Amino acid sequence: MKFRLATIEDLELLFTWRNDPVTRMSSINSQEVLLEEHTEWLQNSLNNLNREIYIFEDKNIPVGTIRIDTRKDNIYVLSWTISPEFRGRGYGTEMLDKFLDGKSGKFLAEILEENISSIRMVEKNGFRLLSSDIPDMPLLYYKVLGKRTDA
Repeated sequence: MKFRLATIEDLELLFTWRNDPVTRMSSINSQEVLLEEHTEWLQNSLNNLNREIYIFEDKNIPVGTIRIDTRKDNIYVLSWTISPEFRGRGYGTEMLDKFLDGKSGKFLAEILEENISSIRMVEKNGFRLLSSDIPDMPLLYYKVLGKRTDA
């Protein structure tokens, strides 16, 4: 499995994955997105110095994506999607593991309580639950890699 930075050529693929009903049901924003909105979002994302979007491929077939946003407090917020055709095969866990390999910093993931697959994925990758007691809010999972800078 390898990963590469997303490009504007990935527009249709990312759009299809984003509007998949299971993806939407598991997303913080579950609304269907119009192609025009998604095109603008992707163009802005590709030009945003605080955001990177990666496409993961297995034998040159796209199986998922990870987005990483760098916040002003140097926390990295992660978001991901697995291709509908490749769900349930362990790609998410492997994808996150390979993505985090060699990285350092503080990583955060917001996950809906009912998104059991993503919860299992982060827990298998050593993320810890930060909070779960705020009603109608996503669960917050975190992981610190490498040297701690706040010690």
